[in-house]
Amino acid sequence: MSGEQFIANHVKGIGSSGIRRVFDLGATLKDPIDLSIGQPDFPVPDNVRQAMIQAITDGHTGYTVTRGIAPLRERIAKE
Repeated sequence: MSGEQFIANHVKGIGSSGIRRVFDLGATLKDPIDLSIGQPDFPVPDNVRQAMIQAITDGHTGYTVTRGIAPLRERIAKE
């Protein structure tokens, strides 16, 4: 018995999401650098931890926009 029979017909025509297609494309590349979900293999530097604490204290606890925080992107682009 396959799971296919439990999916409504109107749902079967829905394609995969854009992000799913990006992950699928990444899986076909040779040695891609995955910058998605992960755990660092190094300790977080103290100045970063302090900035994180300050951000929480200042109420910055929600998700960012998909493209990222503009001032951070601009700073990274200068580096």
